Amino acid sequence: MTDMRVFFFAGLTVLSVFAGAPPQEAAGRFESLGIPVRKGGLMGCLVGPDGRGGEALYFNFNQAGAPLFLVQVDPETGRARQFAAPQGPGAWAFAVGPDEMIYLGTWSGALILRFDPHQPDKGLEVLGKPSASEDYLWQFDVGKDRKL
Repeated sequence: MTDMRVFFFAGLTVLSVFAGAPPQEAAGRFESLGIPVRKGGLMGCLVGPDGRGGEALYFNFNQAGAPLFLVQVDPETGRARQFAAPQGPGAWAFAVGPDEMIYLGTWSGALILRFDPHQPDKGLEVLGKPSASEDYLWQFDVGKDRKL
């Protein structure tokens, strides 16, 4: 019998295959491997504030048939937290704003989403559309006026 495990971190998938019996420490007990991702795609990654005076890695994933999600990783500990968007299957636009918040701009609706690292329990919030005629947000930038 072959025991296969798939580990996912930072956009890389690692497949571990154990020939023969599974490792003894895993026998007869449940192990949480995190939140399942059915068909996710890594859309972008960036370094931004962690909300506690340090930095974090942020990974933006799309999903087929489900809202996008953001993963915040502490590079010192490897601890990761996942935040699901209330709307939007994916986002090309992805930036740290001058207010130290994380912004995503979706396709299929052109929504602007915001994540506040100082208030992670609020998750991803929908701020709305920049204009009624928008259908797709490709990229963000900060202007001379320090606005996104």
